[in-house]
Amino acid sequence: MTHLNVQNEKNNLARSLLKRARSCFSKPRRRASLVALLALCLLLPLWGWVRTTYQKQAAILNSAGTVPISAPRGFQYIGLVMIGAIVALLYIAVNRQARLEGRIAQRVAELQRELAARQRAEEALNHERTLLRTLVDLLPDSIYAKDVESRKTLANPVDLLYMGAGVEEEAIGKSDFEVYPEEMAIKFYIDDQSVIQTGKPLFNREERIIHPDGTLHWLLTSKVPIRDHASGEVIGLIGVGRDITDRKQVEEALAVERESLRKSENRYRRLFEDAPISLWEEDFSYVKAYLDTLREAGITDFDTYFALNPEVIYHCLSLVKIVDVNQVTLDMYGAKNKEDFFTRLHQHGREELFDVFKQELLVLVEGYTTYQGEAVAYISDHEEKRIIMKLFLSPGYEYTWAKVLVGILDITERKRMEEALRQARDELEQRVRERTAELQAQYLRLDAILRSTTDGIIVTDAEGAILQTNPVARTWLTQTLPPTDVTALREVIFQVATRSQDPSSTLLELTGLDLELSGAPLTESLAENSPSLPTFRMDGGPAPASVIALHDVSHLKALTRMQASFVSHVSHELRTPVTAIRLYVDLLQKRPAESERYLAALSHVADHQVRLVEDILLLSRIDAGQMELKRAPADLNILVEQTLQELTLPAMQPENVAFTYHHDDEPLPVNVDRDRVIQVVNNLVTNALYYTPAGGKVTLTTGMEMQEERKWAWVRVEDTGIGTSQEERSYLFQRFWRGQRAQQARASGSGLGLALVKEIVELHGGRVAVESEENVGSIFTIWLSMI
Repeated sequence: MTHLNVQNEKNNLARSLLKRARSCFSKPRRRASLVALLALCLLLPLWGWVRTTYQKQAAILNSAGTVPISAPRGFQYIGLVMIGAIVALLYIAVNRQARLEGRIAQRVAELQRELAARQRAEEALNHERTLLRTLVDLLPDSIYAKDVESRKTLANPVDLLYMGAGVEEEAIGKSDFEVYPEEMAIKFYIDDQSVIQTGKPLFNREERIIHPDGTLHWLLTSKVPIRDHASGEVIGLIGVGRDITDRKQVEEALAVERESLRKSENRYRRLFEDAPISLWEEDFSYVKAYLDTLREAGITDFDTYFALNPEVIYHCLSLVKIVDVNQVTLDMYGAKNKEDFFTRLHQHGREELFDVFKQELLVLVEGYTTYQGEAVAYISDHEEKRIIMKLFLSPGYEYTWAKVLVGILDITERKRMEEALRQARDELEQRVRERTAELQAQYLRLDAILRSTTDGIIVTDAEGAILQTNPVARTWLTQTLPPTDVTALREVIFQVATRSQDPSSTLLELTGLDLELSGAPLTESLAENSPSLPTFRMDGGPAPASVIALHDVSHLKALTRMQASFVSHVSHELRTPVTAIRLYVDLLQKRPAESERYLAALSHVADHQVRLVEDILLLSRIDAGQMELKRAPADLNILVEQTLQELTLPAMQPENVAFTYHHDDEPLPVNVDRDRVIQVVNNLVTNALYYTPAGGKVTLTTGMEMQEERKWAWVRVEDTGIGTSQEERSYLFQRFWRGQRAQQARASGSGLGLALVKEIVELHGGRVAVESEENVGSIFTIWLSMI
């Protein structure tokens, strides 16, 4: 580790010395001095070698006995001088080289400064070019450049948009003939060549151009020649096109508007002259100027100011300039022509219109443009007229009031008629009030009858269309009945209405509703004396023609059907136990020794008879609406347990039927009639046990679930019995109905158990559901709302 550190230090030192040496050689004067020193170091050993050689030669000659030779001192001086000269020459050469290198370095520095300045100039030029190009690209005008042959050399995005090109490279080098229709391209080429050949710019030339999307645009085009700086020759042009389509459209619209205004003015003049009322065209500009001076003086409440200074109104009246009047005005004032009217204008004093003129001024001061008021005008000394004056400030003159149209309508005759009508109206109103009081009393009586009756009342026209209904009939037609029943009801209504002369009634059976319809024709006198039955003839509509009464006989029909069904089923169900009783009585008489067995059977039959009678009585109370539930808070789990303790299993229950009970661990509080709920659970469990064969199982379960944001307690009875087919499932809760499988098995039963279950649960506000499959079993579930 130490050896490596020492080696690293040596390497670092060597690199440092090398760097310094390079630094010295990089400087001209130091390099020249070093060259001179090296030359001197080379010459000194050379001189020493020469001197040594000479001395050796002299020693050889002296040893040979010859005259001793010694180096002349002058030779030494000459050698030194030569060495000095050589060193001086070397120094001069080196110094000259250093000065040359210095000048070269100075020139290189100057060139570097010039290069830096040129680079800065080029950067500034590039920046200006970038700014110029950015400006060209961002301008909303079409900017382009062309060469002398009218080929594009530059195109900004707007110009590319007109050409239908995506990028500038697609447009460079193309002529207008490759982009635009020939007719347009020829016109553009002629303008380009005129600028290029003459050197004169073209300004504000309006040109039409077809946009790539097919729309027509107008461009305001200017073209300026581009000249070569050296020769001054034209080498191309720059063009700028501004889209003036909106302006052209506005100009065209203004031209149309001017023409429309001209026509409107002509129509206005014709209407003005031919108007059936007196029209005055007046100039209120001087009035406005005067009122503006008053406003500048601090007057804001002109109503009070006019009341305190009535002379101001007269002054304003004198400032009004009448510009024109129509023919009706001339006829009203007996003037031969307009010149005659204006000549005698001072004779038609307007003092009688003082109040109306005051109101006109107030309206105009407040910024409104119309006013209407009544006044009395004196056409002559013996003629007085009642008039309506209407002022209308023409549009566009709201700030000058230079054009005000005043219309005068003569209502003198109308006022006389209005007075006569007022007197007649007063008399008629008195008679109407008296008659209305009578009709109101009749209406209240009839309306009370129609609203309180339980029958539906419908009024129809002669074609059988319904015109009016009372609340009961309206409810049947629009709310309670399904669409098919509504259609059937409307058809019967049409039939009854078209034969309303026939007093016979019609029976109609609908879903859950039986109606008896009878109609009667509506005579003219009845229609007139019945305010609640509107007469439509006043407005051109149909008149009522018949009244149809709809009487609900559903209860009677249901009672009739129920009575027949009840008698049929009860007679059958009662006949069976009576026959069994008679059989066992006969057996008792014939076989006294087996009396105990027959008495037990008689007891079972009697119990069945009692349950049947109780079920029938309970259903009859439900049908009569006399079933009153004795509700009280209770735990459904406890009620089910009580049911199981009091459960009387069927005598013919098959053996080896497994029965299990699973209850919810939490209490299930419900507000119910305890006895009735126990009866429901008893019926469900008894049926499950009765119709489950040996080896099957019956499961009773209780629980709780959330439905429709409410808590429901449920009881579920599941068995593996004979089940029910899908066709018979909808009849399970009908009274006295028993399935085909039960009848084939000759199983006893009244068919009232499930019917009672459904009716009792629904009386509690709950619901019953069944899932059953033949030869698999059934699941009966009841839901009761929790408290």
